[in-house]
Amino acid sequence: MFHRKPKEPTPLEKAIDALVEELDTVTGDSKEYTAMSKNIVELHKAKYAIPAEKSKLSPDVVLTVAANLAGILLILNYEQVHAATSKAMGFILKPRVS
Repeated sequence: MFHRKPKEPTPLEKAIDALVEELDTVTGDSKEYTAMSKNIVELHKAKYAIPAEKSKLSPDVVLTVAANLAGILLILNYEQVHAATSKAMGFILKPRVS
């Protein structure tokens, strides 16, 4: 339903992926394998120690939503006072996916 753009991997994620791929070429009982696996563990710790960026709402979006809600409330109030059929639901903006 909602399609998100694939997220570009960070340099830290690229380094982890490269180490995991390289780990497949080394035998499990070698010192290189142990060193690589320790490096992967440290990179994972570093990856999750960095807080993820929170997506912030744009002020334009907030203003648009507030204006739409105010318009709908005005229409509903008018219709409650005056006998008329409801047209407020037709004014709701349809979500756009960009």
